[in-house]
Amino acid sequence: MVVGTNPQLEDGFTTIANELSEAFFRLQLSGNQWRILWVIIRKTYGWKKKTAQISITYFEQKTGLGRRHIVRALNDLVERRIITKNDTTFVTTYGFQKDYSKWELLPKKTPVTKLVTEPLPKLVPIKEKKQNILYVLHHAGEKILLQNAVSEILELLNKERIKILGHNGIKSITTDKQIIARLKDGGSVHECCRIILTKSKDPFFKENPRYFHPDTLFRKSHWQKYLDEAELMK
Repeated sequence: MVVGTNPQLEDGFTTIANELSEAFFRLQLSGNQWRILWVIIRKTYGWKKKTAQISITYFEQKTGLGRRHIVRALNDLVERRIITKNDTTFVTTYGFQKDYSKWELLPKKTPVTKLVTEPLPKLVPIKEKKQNILYVLHHAGEKILLQNAVSEILELLNKERIKILGHNGIKSITTDKQIIARLKDGGSVHECCRIILTKSKDPFFKENPRYFHPDTLFRKSHWQKYLDEAELMK
């Protein structure tokens, strides 16, 4: 617990135009979104920069939020054009959109279906097989069908395995359990591919190619460590 703090301008400050401060009056965000937004403002305006490289781990350390909540808040802020995000390279950068005319001030409302009060005729129940359609993160807030995401990741993984092992009777990997688990946890296709490309150059995996496999690369206990290592490489 922090006790007896005494912040001073001499120790540093973040300059925000009064016009922007007043624009915040009408901006409706959740508590998590405000926490994420202030981290971005501190890392950009606080250092007199337009954008900054910020990892998910840094957001976790500064806000105390879990990874899934951080990813959800970031995606919402990007979708409402309050922040900018560029993760087309290994290093993800974020910025604050100061043109508040582009902001969506209010979150999108979920339409409410009116209740039907009149009795409905009885229908003969028909058993139908339900299709579970699941979308997961690709990059920059974009979403993709789960099965398409897994195919894209496995395709890259098998290409990199061929570079390591050669073409001599190598069988393509189809194991996707760990991949699906990380995508459902909030990870993105882009993050999985960054881990593959980083570890394909790792001497350990070149000397021990049997570990260049989804069960190792995307194991939950390895995920954050490998992801942080990938973010440090360009």
